[in-house]
Amino acid sequence: MPASQPATFHAVDSIVYRRSHSPSPGVTLSFKGLVAAIIEIGNPDEFASRYESILESVFAEVGLDRLKKVYKAYEIAKYLSGRPRAADATFYRFGRELLSIDGLTVNVVGSNFDVVRLAADLGLKMTGDPAHDFKTLPAVGAFGRAPGRKYITLAELVDLIEHPFPALASWKLVENARMRRQSFLMDEIGGPISKAWESLTESNRVETIPHGDTCSPFISAADLLLRAIDRQLARDYARLIRPDLEEAIRKIRGTGPGAEVHVHMIGNLDIPMIVPQVETTIPTTQFVRHPLFIVVCENRHKDERAELEVSPLFYAVQDRAYRERGGVAFYNPKVTPSLIRPGDWLVSYGQVGREAYSTLRAMSYSIHHWEAGGGEEEKSSTTPSG
Repeated sequence: MPASQPATFHAVDSIVYRRSHSPSPGVTLSFKGLVAAIIEIGNPDEFASRYESILESVFAEVGLDRLKKVYKAYEIAKYLSGRPRAADATFYRFGRELLSIDGLTVNVVGSNFDVVRLAADLGLKMTGDPAHDFKTLPAVGAFGRAPGRKYITLAELVDLIEHPFPALASWKLVENARMRRQSFLMDEIGGPISKAWESLTESNRVETIPHGDTCSPFISAADLLLRAIDRQLARDYARLIRPDLEEAIRKIRGTGPGAEVHVHMIGNLDIPMIVPQVETTIPTTQFVRHPLFIVVCENRHKDERAELEVSPLFYAVQDRAYRERGGVAFYNPKVTPSLIRPGDWLVSYGQVGREAYSTLRAMSYSIHHWEAGGGEEEKSSTTPSG
């Protein structure tokens, strides 16, 4: 049976926004920011059905075979790598169809930090080159709860908040909308602990799905929408600021009835809440959604994992996780045991996997076994306790 799902929840994913240009020969300026999409899901089954319908139509339009239920943007871009116009059209069409859903609420959160204003507020001397100062001026106090407080640049701050950005964006939403007791579902995250993370998890429910953008239609939808927004921003030579984000979304959405979309920005005033407080990383284990389908790679050659990830076997695992609203992970004996909960599955297709299951069983872990290789029937057994 699928895991219990809150009646209403928010599906979250984020992407890195990268831009570069050459103002003069031999000079290249680059910029990195972050953007998240938060989709409010009121009826999970209805949304999943709509997601499938949109994806089926989009794939048919560009002549792609749909080999599994859920795709992330990276996979689609890779399949269409030799057809850039088709890739653009695919993401644009998905974004437009998604934002045409009447009654849907979407929140988009971008990051933009102003080094000039920050330096002025702190009385710091600049070089006169904001792009240079963004990467070199140690203007942000970080790790305030750790021994030896550090000062980092804004560029370093962006790097540090990249992996936890779905959570930081969720915090920004609940702060702006004055919401509490919300449920958030996001792809696997990491990174150091911040006040924003503590505030979000103190008053709201957070769940993460490993490989969520390949097995959860909710997280995938956020991922695909973000790719559409990113490409629209690139097409418009737009910046990562609120008016440009709003304009990009308007162009994707069109003028008809549809989703209600709001744009929020994380900036200088949010730094005290989002800056890392300690170097300890977010304890993600306790937030993972179950059941987990844990795949054991046989590692018979150095490229086997890459081969496995595009195999019918792995697609079947992702589809099973989709049906049961769970996640997918690869087996790592140093990490996996701490993740296992009753109802999880160890997926094997060879001797290494079978031995891993035998080892876990001998240690009294309560986990099912799915022998997925060789076309054999699925087997299920649960370790007895004690």
